[in-house]
Amino acid sequence: MSEENIIIHSNNYTAVWDFAQHQVSTWFLKGVDKVFDIFSFPNYVFYIGQEGVFGAEQRPFQPIERDCITLPSPEVSNLTPFLFLPHQRKHANIKITSGPDSCNPHFRDNQASLIYEILETEKPNEHSDGPEILIETIYRYHFLFNASDPSKSSLDLIETSTVSRPQAEQPLETPRTLHPHPCQHFDGRLGAIWVEEVENEEFGDQSTTSVFFSLSSQVDAVSAKTDFGRSAASSTVSPDPRELRLVKFWDNFEHGSGAEDEDLAALVCEFCPHTGRVVVLWDSLAEGTRQVTFYDFLDKSSRA
Repeated sequence: MSEENIIIHSNNYTAVWDFAQHQVSTWFLKGVDKVFDIFSFPNYVFYIGQEGVFGAEQRPFQPIERDCITLPSPEVSNLTPFLFLPHQRKHANIKITSGPDSCNPHFRDNQASLIYEILETEKPNEHSDGPEILIETIYRYHFLFNASDPSKSSLDLIETSTVSRPQAEQPLETPRTLHPHPCQHFDGRLGAIWVEEVENEEFGDQSTTSVFFSLSSQVDAVSAKTDFGRSAASSTVSPDPRELRLVKFWDNFEHGSGAEDEDLAALVCEFCPHTGRVVVLWDSLAEGTRQVTFYDFLDKSSRA
């Protein structure tokens, strides 16, 4: 799509709005249960679903008289994808997708391929001791668009990474959940903030116990290669998993009152790749107040 186009997708309704030429293309997407993210190439829109990537050819533009569009358009019709590229692994518990914009900073520079990532949660061994800690795994996919014949575009799983958080010094008494915040492209890698939370029974909310930072392996859609073909024999094969290590930079025991009753919740976490700083918006559950803190990774210090 051009820079003058905006793609909107909600409740299976898709609109491609060319606000410069005052025209819009709309349709209802059929056959896709849930869409986690979308991306586009000229005249085509692609949907990242649980089973794989679905491709739809854009309907012709229709003129509009005002500088706004009606959602959904009263004359919208159904559209069934012409293309389906299955994921090489069945993803039953997708937590979040990263990209394609965050993984591909030069996506609009006449690039024919892109990378996106799927974060999936899995339960550990049922016989493990202590509270249940879900296993977080990241699956990186490479999509190659065939402009001469879009039906021959390809999708390959090129990397898997198991999220590894630091070992707790003491056995956990309560289950912890790990939530990633939107990642940012950082010198050819993806930087992300992860918040570990525990359920607070008193306030009926989640209290933050730790905050981590991670930096992925190199992300480059242009030079991405894979040894996994599109044959039936290789479609279920996954690359050997890597380890994505989380680095802890905030802990309730170190920065709080010394116990897990500080009742702080990290609401918003943003990482700036240009300055190496992280900004966190905190909510004090007990006091009902909020504060902003930033952490400077380059200077290895934090300021309030």
